[in-house]
Amino acid sequence: MGSVFISYRRQTAAGEARALFNDLVARLGPNAVFMDVDSISLGRDFRNAIQKTLASCDLVLVLIDKEWAAVKDDKGQIRLENPNDYVRMEIEAALKRDIAVTPVLVKGAQMPAAKDLPAEIRDLAYRNGFELSHGRWDSDVREMIRRLNLAAPERAGQLETDRSAPLQKRPRVPSARWLIGISVAIAVALASGYVAIMKLPLPVAESPPCDLTGDWISRDARYSLTQTGTSVAFRYQTKTVDHWGSGLYDKDGRHIILNLTRERKSDGCKVNGKSTIEVVTCSELQSKTTWDAGCDLEHGVSDLSMSTRAQ
Repeated sequence: MGSVFISYRRQTAAGEARALFNDLVARLGPNAVFMDVDSISLGRDFRNAIQKTLASCDLVLVLIDKEWAAVKDDKGQIRLENPNDYVRMEIEAALKRDIAVTPVLVKGAQMPAAKDLPAEIRDLAYRNGFELSHGRWDSDVREMIRRLNLAAPERAGQLETDRSAPLQKRPRVPSARWLIGISVAIAVALASGYVAIMKLPLPVAESPPCDLTGDWISRDARYSLTQTGTSVAFRYQTKTVDHWGSGLYDKDGRHIILNLTRERKSDGCKVNGKSTIEVVTCSELQSKTTWDAGCDLEHGVSDLSMSTRAQ
């Protein structure tokens, strides 16, 4: 299996799309998975980038949530009924190529009926789909990857190594002389004060203390968080600006580092940022956000803000 294209509605399934993207990248590598936010460089025409990727990818995963077919634009028109709707065009292009197009049901969604879809993408209703549940996200993703036979090139055919792979050669054991030499070298380095310490990535928490999924209130803003395992996705939008992002729990299970994007709806101008969230309690968060310069926004650090879970 080659590259994978993730099609989703940003308004309703950005968190799930981000979590799935992260899981697939960890499995296949960053060059094998396409998601519009991460895979298109700044300054590039996203229309051409999407069309080019759709013309060469091997699999399209269509994330479908409960609101997928009913989302409306600013004029009140159902987006899926618009021939220029990007989600519709993505699916239509993939179906015309007759490649694997897999509906991925999230948030308890059901497969849409053929009669409820535009004629150009009606065949989507007859494609075998897969459900990703919030409570079984990690195991569901692993099962979906197995069924789709997704594997990085160097690992293709080795997904069932525990049961079917031949015995591996026993690794060569270093000789005693070699070990003694290394020990002496380390001792000399310690005595001289010249020791290079290798930095390892901090592990994430295995079992976060809280499930932060739901709506939160900060000052006059109301935003949503979606937590799947140790991954947390952020979503906040107004009439003029759209914010989204995702991140992971730190190893202590009390802090989350979010990578954020802010997009101005009038012209599509985007700016990136980073937020550190401290889980004070399961109903109270404290965050500090830094935005890059751009879109008439000066680089700077926002004030500390407190959030409480919406009732």
